[in-house]
Amino acid sequence: MSRQTRDCSPWLAGAVCAVLGAGAAQADTVVPVGMGGTMTATMTWADTAANTTPNPVYGTGTNSGTSPAVINNLIGNPASTYIFGNTIYAPNGSYTGFTVSDLAQGQATENIGFLDSYVINVPSAMANSSVFSLNLSSQLGLSDLTMRLYDYTSANGYQVNSTGSVDNAQLIDNWSQSTNGMPIASSILNIGTLQAGKYVLEVGGLETGSVSGTYAGQLNLTPVPLPAAAWLMVSGLGAFGAFRRRRTS
Repeated sequence: MSRQTRDCSPWLAGAVCAVLGAGAAQADTVVPVGMGGTMTATMTWADTAANTTPNPVYGTGTNSGTSPAVINNLIGNPASTYIFGNTIYAPNGSYTGFTVSDLAQGQATENIGFLDSYVINVPSAMANSSVFSLNLSSQLGLSDLTMRLYDYTSANGYQVNSTGSVDNAQLIDNWSQSTNGMPIASSILNIGTLQAGKYVLEVGGLETGSVSGTYAGQLNLTPVPLPAAAWLMVSGLGAFGAFRRRRTS
């Protein structure tokens, strides 16, 4: 990602200019996403060979923990479904970088060769996400698709280390269970209620096609329903307003 720059006037001291430039360089990039829009991946990480150090693949962000991250801004939108996806080319993501398991969700051990991260800024909402891949031939395929969600704190940076875990993060939902069917591989992450804030939705899997594999996913956000007591209060206020209008007419 290209760093932002600022033109410094001659009358500004060099030190002040350096501070302003550094501040602009480290700021996260906020990308507004409209209803039904496509989210941008902050980073793609892929393993390049068996038993080797995983290789970060730099896209719209990096995993250095200090460089800017793209934040998909979903604030201000009503209930909507947002889409995301990527194509992983062999050999990147074809080799097992690490394995994950979540016995609490009844999930068997899965082999992970790639990770895509989507940083999102959301309102308070009910949320769930799903992802799938069509494996139509030996040349095109993904398996062991899985997702997880955690808090994003820009002050701590964003970094995926060599074992695939996330530094400076608070896990919210662990890896989702994968279904390796033919010709569809899929996974569903039932998130539940999210407080307004910034999160990272991470998609992992293994590229099994001899050429490439493509996944498509969606994030669904719906407003948090008001509790029954709140509905009673709202309806009571409405009735009181109607009564006052009749009294004054």
